[in-house]
Amino acid sequence: MLKHRGNLIRVNPAQDALFDEALRCALTTLMTGEACPPPAKSAVPLRYLRDRVNVPRDMSIYAAKRLREALEATAALDGDGQPDPLPVKHRRDQDPANFAMGAIA
Repeated sequence: MLKHRGNLIRVNPAQDALFDEALRCALTTLMTGEACPPPAKSAVPLRYLRDRVNVPRDMSIYAAKRLREALEATAALDGDGQPDPLPVKHRRDQDPANFAMGAIA
């Protein structure tokens, strides 16, 4: 998460500052097990990331499960907003070039 933090923020459709704070809340929940209320209107961007964690490319299945749980628990504190459904004809929403070695940070 730390290595690609800047890219995660950049490719998320939410405002950078909003998603940065929301992501920090989700990671605090992941690390401490305590709820960390995110900023208002952050449910959709958190669920956007939750839906795009790839296993095993991004992390192990166990790490991804815990991250997804933390993202959902944090998003639920803000409401039930959902991102647009994942595309079924292509996955251009998840360009791996954004996370390759040497990607612009």
